[in-house]
Amino acid sequence: TDDGIHSDVSVTVNGGNTTVSAISATQGVGEGVEAPTITFTGGVTNITASNDGINATYGTVSGGTESNDGSNLFITGGIVIVAGSDAIDSNGNITISGGTTIVTGPTQQPEEGIDFNGNFLMNGGTLISGGSNSNMTKAMNTTSTQVGMYLKSGSQLAATSMLHIENAAGTEMVTFKPKNAVYYFHFSSPGLATNTSYKVYFGGSYTGGSFVGGATAWGLYTSGTYYTTGATLKKTFTSVAGTVNTQSF
Repeated sequence: TDDGIHSDVSVTVNGGNTTVSAISATQGVGEGVEAPTITFTGGVTNITASNDGINATYGTVSGGTESNDGSNLFITGGIVIVAGSDAIDSNGNITISGGTTIVTGPTQQPEEGIDFNGNFLMNGGTLISGGSNSNMTKAMNTTSTQVGMYLKSGSQLAATSMLHIENAAGTEMVTFKPKNAVYYFHFSSPGLATNTSYKVYFGGSYTGGSFVGGATAWGLYTSGTYYTTGATLKKTFTSVAGTVNTQSF
């Protein structure tokens, strides 16, 4: 197999510290974790792959199609850090209800940060993902129970830079540095609310606090101080009454 972890039935990670590296010089080869059903309930899992980082599939759907094969990715807890092309790919469904999921996809389309053929439900936990400007990329489903954002930028966020989102009071919602230069973002956390004003910045700097992520300091920064010096305010908007906010800038 060309996969770091593979099962024809299911893969479940319940705890511990797991590092998966599936790197190949051959194009289209190197899946991090692949199975029809993949579940993360706890622990810290760090996945780096040259192809799909997480691939939920029965292997019956051709690449580039949108057919739902009934496969599933479930994230209910733990920390999942994944970089790949696609970083997360489900030929079926994605349901996130807990934990912290940190994702960087590729710079160039058609591969994506998060690619799914069925339903993508964001029902809990924290998700931050950056990926390419692929026209196949979609927002999470509006039937999600937790407020989320799908942000589409016409210009790259450099790998050396940061995405920062805060509310009108200046409270940090997320600060994220991608592994690769990226355009489109999925973000959701329990702290987001409906009918609330938010500001989206590219750039700036960060000191103190905590960091969770991969090598080269890409990942999620929390509980520190964000400085807008050198940053660009990309968008100010008020979240909708529903759970999915799609914004372009």
